[in-house]
Amino acid sequence: MPSRSKKTLSPIPLIPNDEQNVTDLIRQSQSVFSSSNQNDIQALCEQLIDILIISSSTDPPNTSLRKCVVKGFSHLQENQYGNVVNQCTKRLEVFFKRQGKQHRIEYISMLNYLIENFPFGLVCVFNIKDTISNQLISIGEEIWSDIQLTNVPHHRFNLFQQLQYYLKVVVFLLPKFHDELENDGIISRIIHEMLNDENTVTLEIRLTCSLVWHLLKENEQLSPDEKVDKMKRVTCVTMSRLALYFGLIKTTIINQYLDTNFFVRLLEEVLAFKTRDATIMVGISKALETYSEALNSSWHNLHITSLENIIDKLLAFAWDHFSFNVETVRHCSANIYSNTFKISMNHNDLRQSIIDSQLTLLKQLPWQKDGCSLAYHTLLEYVSVSDILKWNLKLAESCLMAMNDRGLASEASYLYCVLCQKHREEVKSKEIWKQTWLKPVVDALDTSTPLHRSLIAEYILPKILKGHPEYLQDLKEITINPRTLTVCTRIGRTLGLCSNLFSSCPFIEHDLIRQGITSDDEQICLDCLFILCENPKTTEYLSQIEFDLIKYFLQMNVDNGSTSFRNQVLSLLKKHFIRVKDSWLFCARQKLKKNDQDFDDLTERYRNYLNWLINWSCSNLYLEGSYSQRHLSILILHWLIHLHGNQGVETICHKLNLYVLTELIEKKSMENLFNCLWDTYEDIRECSLEIIIKMNVTNINDDLRIRTLFDRILQLLSSTQPPETASGATLVQCIAQINITNLPELINCDIKQEYDQIYLLINHITKRLDNETQHAKINLLQAAKNGPMYGCLSGINALLTIIYHDKYENQKQINEWRTVFDHLIKICLEIASITGPIYAVGKQLLQSRHCGAYELAYTGFLIICEQLWSSTCDELCNLPITWIENGIKMVQENSLDKNKLCLTRRSGGLPFYLQSILTDEPIKQRGQQRTYVAKLMETLLNIIQNDPDTIQIDGQVLENSRKIHAYNTVRSFYRNQRFANDVFPYIERGLHLSITGFTSSIWMIRNSATLLLSTIVQRIFGPSKTKDGEENLSKKNSMTSREFFNKYPSLFHLFYQQLQQTTSTRSSIESLSSSCLFAILLILRRLYPSPLDGIDCSLTLDKLLPFVIKCEESPLLRIREHSSKALLALIHHDQYSTIINQQISQLMKQPKDKIRQNTLHGRLLQINAIFESMKKNHLQFTFNSSLNLQDMLSSLEWCIYQNNCSLTQYCYLELLYNIHCQIASNDLTNSIIHYMSNILKTADKVTIGSDDLTRILTRLIIRLEYVDAQFKLFMFVEQTRTELSFVETLLSENNLSLFENNLRQWVTDLLLTMDLFNEQLYTKACELLLKIIDKTHNYERLTRRIVELIEKLRRPMSLAASFCLISELLPLCSSSKNNDDDLIKLVYDRMNDFVNGESNDECACAILNLLSKARSCLYNSCNAERKCQYWGLILKLSSFPSDAVRETFIKVIPLIIDDQRLSGVFGANCYLTQNVLFEYFTCDALLYSTSDLFVNLVLNLFIDLLREINSSDEGEEEIRLDRRLWPSSEGYNNVFVTQNESCDHYCACYGKHLLSALEKILGKSSKVNIDKTIAMIRDQCNRLIDIQTEAYNRFLIRQRSTVRLNLMIEFLRITYSLQGIQLEKLPQQWTSHY
Repeated sequence: MPSRSKKTLSPIPLIPNDEQNVTDLIRQSQSVFSSSNQNDIQALCEQLIDILIISSSTDPPNTSLRKCVVKGFSHLQENQYGNVVNQCTKRLEVFFKRQGKQHRIEYISMLNYLIENFPFGLVCVFNIKDTISNQLISIGEEIWSDIQLTNVPHHRFNLFQQLQYYLKVVVFLLPKFHDELENDGIISRIIHEMLNDENTVTLEIRLTCSLVWHLLKENEQLSPDEKVDKMKRVTCVTMSRLALYFGLIKTTIINQYLDTNFFVRLLEEVLAFKTRDATIMVGISKALETYSEALNSSWHNLHITSLENIIDKLLAFAWDHFSFNVETVRHCSANIYSNTFKISMNHNDLRQSIIDSQLTLLKQLPWQKDGCSLAYHTLLEYVSVSDILKWNLKLAESCLMAMNDRGLASEASYLYCVLCQKHREEVKSKEIWKQTWLKPVVDALDTSTPLHRSLIAEYILPKILKGHPEYLQDLKEITINPRTLTVCTRIGRTLGLCSNLFSSCPFIEHDLIRQGITSDDEQICLDCLFILCENPKTTEYLSQIEFDLIKYFLQMNVDNGSTSFRNQVLSLLKKHFIRVKDSWLFCARQKLKKNDQDFDDLTERYRNYLNWLINWSCSNLYLEGSYSQRHLSILILHWLIHLHGNQGVETICHKLNLYVLTELIEKKSMENLFNCLWDTYEDIRECSLEIIIKMNVTNINDDLRIRTLFDRILQLLSSTQPPETASGATLVQCIAQINITNLPELINCDIKQEYDQIYLLINHITKRLDNETQHAKINLLQAAKNGPMYGCLSGINALLTIIYHDKYENQKQINEWRTVFDHLIKICLEIASITGPIYAVGKQLLQSRHCGAYELAYTGFLIICEQLWSSTCDELCNLPITWIENGIKMVQENSLDKNKLCLTRRSGGLPFYLQSILTDEPIKQRGQQRTYVAKLMETLLNIIQNDPDTIQIDGQVLENSRKIHAYNTVRSFYRNQRFANDVFPYIERGLHLSITGFTSSIWMIRNSATLLLSTIVQRIFGPSKTKDGEENLSKKNSMTSREFFNKYPSLFHLFYQQLQQTTSTRSSIESLSSSCLFAILLILRRLYPSPLDGIDCSLTLDKLLPFVIKCEESPLLRIREHSSKALLALIHHDQYSTIINQQISQLMKQPKDKIRQNTLHGRLLQINAIFESMKKNHLQFTFNSSLNLQDMLSSLEWCIYQNNCSLTQYCYLELLYNIHCQIASNDLTNSIIHYMSNILKTADKVTIGSDDLTRILTRLIIRLEYVDAQFKLFMFVEQTRTELSFVETLLSENNLSLFENNLRQWVTDLLLTMDLFNEQLYTKACELLLKIIDKTHNYERLTRRIVELIEKLRRPMSLAASFCLISELLPLCSSSKNNDDDLIKLVYDRMNDFVNGESNDECACAILNLLSKARSCLYNSCNAERKCQYWGLILKLSSFPSDAVRETFIKVIPLIIDDQRLSGVFGANCYLTQNVLFEYFTCDALLYSTSDLFVNLVLNLFIDLLREINSSDEGEEEIRLDRRLWPSSEGYNNVFVTQNESCDHYCACYGKHLLSALEKILGKSSKVNIDKTIAMIRDQCNRLIDIQTEAYNRFLIRQRSTVRLNLMIEFLRITYSLQGIQLEKLPQQWTSHY
């Protein structure tokens, strides 16, 4: 029932109505009702009726009480009803005789209780039927009258809910109370008024009204045929007439009515209502669903021909509406299909034909088609899996392949598993079954893509293993792939099938898990963590191996940038923390079977782990680290404390003396945690604040620091930078929740009187706000600089959120708070008036010239409109109605100011203004249009349709601005997903108007029509799923032609009419109006033929075919191109050869002097498009009997010899190429060779189509292996300047072996001689030479040329291509030692120039590949300097922060370093790769301990690292403590995050590795002079210590200082140079480890 306010009820006898007493009363009812004491029975019945009255009088009605009453009365024997019914009826009669609208919901609720599955209640209703009938009549009149009088959507919605509930009661009682309810004909009149209402009444109400209409006494006695005739006279409202058909089917006892003609007539008349209106389609689908249900009981008596016709139409309707945009229609379509199929399966004559037709259809339909899964599930009820597999041998494979799409994965996996289980029951051989179903799954897990593997593991494996645990061992027997074993173990672990993970005979080895943790595949990492954390038995204790592996996982994956990865890690760690707690407590209670030593060992192990985890997480919270590591670390702490703590640290673990959380956290960790209150991200600040409050780890231990912190907070709250005010608000929340004894002294408050800390802070900040407000009154601009008020308001707001209102019981405290709140309200209103009142908001936003200006206010205005629409106040609720009506009126009257609404800026704020008002307009029912959206759409589309393109103003002919505004506005509604259901009925009309808009002579209108077309096409077919969009459409951006024209039937006739008009004559094709063909063809090319074509003869696509073919004559190139693609939507695969033969025959018959170049080009394009489709679908072409190849060649040779158009020459050669791919013929080969020779001989200039001609000539020469034409082709390419097209074509071809020598020389010469005006050609040429390189050739000259060109290149792609080419050429260079060293030096110089200069990911990856492939040249084991240069580049590149570079890094290093850890089954991530890299580097460096080469290398890399994590390039900038570069987490775009978060965990590890290597090298080497470096770092270190100390004392948290300082101190430690470093200045917790 709808929600309503509580009402005062009439006096009701007091009864025990709390839950326990009522339950006891119901328990007593069985014994009382079985006794013979009539007084007790009577008293109990009266009590139960009183409880029922109370249950219907509460708000909302108490259904649990009602169930108790019904259960109590169920023990009352029917023969005892007469003894108690009178007294119970009297109580109910008193209830029903109460007057007033406020009681009508209670009446309806009570009646519903009494008549629904409550026999005694129904008897009571019959005893007072006069009273009830009178009340029902008056209630019906009242509700209908109220609906007609109100315009408030919220009220009307509630009234409709009441009316629906009321009508359901009437439907039940009307057959029983005919005379009483139909007295005076009031209900009949109300029903007729509802059925004849056009706009107000919803479909659900009409459907229920139709039931009442059929149950009226005057209609009940009519035969079904008479009812049908009368229904047509009752109302002319389409929805109501449809509803009456629904009521007829629902109320007529079909199985007793055996007229076949009636069934056929009924179906045809219901289907005649078909439209694209969503509401009507809901009604049709519900009517047909009921029809199919009724047909189930009466099909036996129908004529077989009629029944077959009915079944075909119902199945066709279901298939056509499986993908409807309204859920109700889709659901009803599914039921229609199931019911109809059940009927056909029970009919012996129809059974097999229906099965065959559906299986044939399913075999042809793609998995993207909605309904396929349902059809298979329905078939499985009547057909065996073996029989289905005979029809479709690839069904299992197609189900598994559908798992590549996440949208299809759920349905496909469910069907796969159902087929799998049923087939297992059918076949006797388990081995055959395993090969059919389990092996494909394992094969996919072994070899498929990561997404495919993930979806199979997520959807299929759990379903297979859940019912049959033994299949897990079968899967293990099928595969030895470690990746698959890991996945299967993870799923088995989830289902509890892999207990005792690290037992003596484990399902998976822990070494394999360790390798998986460092895998470069994120899913494998997560699977390994899942295996470690998931355990259905949470009390099973954790071994040290599990703790070590989880530690290893966290260290190796702490800064993963994927949000989903971190979320899954946290989800698994929560389970891990629960298991740690539960297992520890369980062992504590059990004391490990009284073995105290074992328990002490376990406790020590657990405590050490928690201590490590807490402090390790805190160590990653430094502000200069990446957001990823801070986010994961803070949430680990948050969930650890949340799951292990309750009310602070008072936990069970604490009481059992297991651990104390506050004792596990170190002082330095406290400092890091406290610094997070300054973090740039809101979520990290909030988590850190919560942890600080829970654990009381503020690290503020003296009055001076507290005073300094308080002063700093006040500074932040007065800052002009929003990020600083956000930090100030968080800090003020912090100090409000910790006990600060001297707070009154800090704020100069009377210390004699006790005040709450929050009260003191709010009061103090309010005083500062008063001061800033007074300054704002004097000079608002000056106040914005010195006291912007925003910070104080943020601080007060933050404090208000943590007030616990139930804490204050003292009246004096309450009065003090009231005074504060009163003052705050006044000052907020005063600030609002100072900063500028916002009046006439709608007008201001409407007149926004630029849409971007409106977007700034859009969200706020949207919230206002949402609150107004949902308001219960009539005046407020009518405001948006008034606004939208005024907006519609302004558009209609063209009263919009043209100077305010710029036409070229999409009408400025007008579309946003109208959208924001209508976004939250209430919807009458799900899937139905909103009233004012429909009204606005009608208005706008009428303007577009009826307005002229131009108007005359003061004698000048100008564009019609109103029409352009209408185009722009209606486009915005089609584009907005929130109005998807509202605009759906207008798609056809909008598309029609956009197409006709193409013919306008006004550019602005044509432009607006184009944008509208683009938006509607996207609304119909969805956003593009492919990168190249129009050129390679995805199936998801397409639909069958039948589905499209069934959705939009009027478009078929529009397309037919437009195509017919524009292609009727040559002049019409060449006129401006032919441009509308572009829109039609653009849509047609997104369609593809349907297997269901031909069922509905009204939509015969053959009618469009000749007109689309006629588009070949268009003078517009794009129309000719689109017509070739659109043609494929109109013809089936079996028609391809026929159409090609027809087109070629017509081309041969036309004299060459009568055919235009446009026509020739268009026809050839169409033929080639069909050939391309045949190639994709592996179809074979054959000439028909009336046409042969030789005739075609002789008839059309003029296309080459007597034709100078390169485009048509290209298309004709493309045709010959396609035929040659299908038919082997020497005549054809010879003809093509002659044609090519002629073209190569005669071409001497650049023309349109030269690029295409070069491409086809190249492809033909390669295919025909026409080696002699190579040099002619080279000359042709040079003359026509089509080198780029030539090279791109060669790159796309695979078989170049016969041409490689000459091509290689040509490309080499091109690179040696070309200048760099065309870097794209240079890039492609490098890629081509890589493809055909000769491993025996000496490329020294070319290599030097490439190295020289690198300095001149600008494009990253060109640089990357150069380095990739050098990686192959350098090992092939052979020259003297001096020349070789010189070349190597040049290569190193170019690489170092790049690495030390501006970095680019693509180039960095290319250099890594160069270092790997040319290692034999670049890395000389006998040359220390060469070694040092080589390692320097690799180490420098290993520090790059880019994900792309790191991904290449982990792939390349195993090729350079042969180490089993890197080349394991799972690969290695960047951390493990970095560890191994530095091990090998250090080993190499130690070989040259007497040289300073490697020491200097490490020092340079270390200094570079310090420079990169410095605050600025200028050292002096470090002293400026007020320099802030913080972004905000809300409202700002975090523009400085990349700059500030440059030292993530990986980068810090890199620095530690450098220092570790340096320490080892210095330990083995003789004294190396690094005094200058030490002095420089010592000086910087002392300066940074001063800065850090002052920042610490003044709470000025600096960015990029913590890691840098630690690295400096560590450097000085390993060089024994800490003397003179003022570590004592730093807080003790910062230097304790030194």
